[in-house]
Amino acid sequence: MTADFCLCMPDAAQAQERAHHYMGTYLGSLLEHYEVMGDHFAVTEGYDAYAKASMELFADEALPVLKTWD
Repeated sequence: MTADFCLCMPDAAQAQERAHHYMGTYLGSLLEHYEVMGDHFAVTEGYDAYAKASMELFADEALPVLKTWD
């Protein structure tokens, strides 16, 4: 899944702050809605790619990035 976002504002610092907040909130809502962080994909036939993505989100290197979003 790929999504591109763009936020344009006169003040670059404010744009960066708001983009960080809104994009993080959006990511959080996706993870919750699709239950991406759950383990049910591992036992559901045909969802191997989702199971792999979920495992990667639990990886040590991925969690700090997710925690930086509001």
